[in-house]
Amino acid sequence: MGIRVEFSDLTVDRMLIEGVRGWGMAIGGGREGLSAVLMRDILVRGTPEAGGYYGRGIQMSDGVAAKLERVAVVDMADVGLIVGASESSELPAGEVEIADLLVRDTQSAPMLGGNGVVVGAGAQASITRAQVLGNRGMGLTARGWGATPQTRLTLRDVVVSGTQPERCVEYSFEEGGCSAGDGHEGGGSGVSAIEGARLYMEGFVVSGNALTGVYIDEDSVVRADRGDIVDNSVGVYSGPGPEALEEWFEDVRLFDNGTDFVRSELPLPEPAEILEI
Repeated sequence: MGIRVEFSDLTVDRMLIEGVRGWGMAIGGGREGLSAVLMRDILVRGTPEAGGYYGRGIQMSDGVAAKLERVAVVDMADVGLIVGASESSELPAGEVEIADLLVRDTQSAPMLGGNGVVVGAGAQASITRAQVLGNRGMGLTARGWGATPQTRLTLRDVVVSGTQPERCVEYSFEEGGCSAGDGHEGGGSGVSAIEGARLYMEGFVVSGNALTGVYIDEDSVVRADRGDIVDNSVGVYSGPGPEALEEWFEDVRLFDNGTDFVRSELPLPEPAEILEI
C-alpha cells in the first residue's frame, strides 16, 4: 500500500505514487463528522492487486470531505478511483469535489473489475473536466447500493471513451483461467447509474464503448444536457423507457451507435469485442 490515512485531515501537493500493491491511496473518515482532504497535482500509476484483492488507485470512504485538483490515475488492476462507505461504517459515505481528472487504462485482473470511477453507497460527488479512457467493465458509475441518502453524482465537461469488457469476470479454479461475463457490468459500459443512484451530466461525450454508452437501471435517474453519445454498440440502455428519456435528456445527440436505444427488458447484444483471455 502507498498511503493510508484514517481519522485525520490531509493536504497533499505534488505527489507520485507508483508500483505499490493493493491501494495507491486509501483515505478513511474521522470519528466525528467529516475529515477534510485536499489533494493537488497527484499521479497514481501502476497499482497491481495484492493477493487477489484490490489494485485501486485512490479510495475515499466513511466520512471524507475531499477536494481533488489535477489528479491522474493510470494502469490500475481493479478500480481507478472509488468513493463510498464500508458496510460496517456508521459514518456518511463522503462528499467529494474533483476537477481536472484523468482515469485511464484500468485493466482488471482475475476476479477484479477494471472499472474507471465508482461513486456509491450514498456518496455525494461532483466531477468537472475529466477524461475516463480505456478502462474495463464500467467506465464511470454512480451506484446506490441501497444507501440513504441516495448516491448523487454530477458530471460537467466529461469524456468517457473506450470502455472494454472485463478480462476476468468469473474465475475458474478448476480450469485455472477466466471467462468474459454477461451483463453490463462485465460487458463494457461507458456511464452507468444503477441501484437507485442519481446522475446529472452536462457537457459530455460518451463514445466508443464496447457495450453501452449510458446504462440506466429501473431504479435510477439520469438527467443529461448538452452531450453526444456516439459510436457505442448501444447508445442508451434504459429501464425507465423512452418516455423518461424525453424528459430527462435535453440537447443530447445519439448517432453512429449500433442501436441508439434499448429498453431494459430486452436482452443486451453481445459486446462489440470480447478480448482473448
